[in-house]
Amino acid sequence: YAGVAKLLEILCDMYDLPSDLIDSGRGQQQYQQIDAAVARNPQAKSLVQQLETGYDAVTSQSNEESAVSFSPEVEQFLEEMDKRLGEEQG
Repeated sequence: YAGVAKLLEILCDMYDLPSDLIDSGRGQQQYQQIDAAVARNPQAKSLVQQLETGYDAVTSQSNEESAVSFSPEVEQFLEEMDKRLGEEQG
C-alpha cells in the first residue's frame, strides 16, 4: 500500500488530481505489521539485514554505473517522467 500511495502522490502532483485519492495510512499500517512480523522471526530479521547490507554495498559504489538495468520501456517511461517533472519546475 505504501508503494501505491507514493505512486498516487506523484500522479496527483503531475495531473492535478485531488490528493484525497492517496491513502498513506494503509501503507503505514502495513509497514508496522511487517516490522512486527520480522521482529518476531529471527530468520526473517537476518534475511532483511543481509538484503540491507547488499543494497548498501551496491548503492555506495561511487562513480560507477548502477548494477540495475531496466527494460527499454521502463527507461523510456523514466525519461518521460524526468522530462515532464523538469518542465513543471522550470
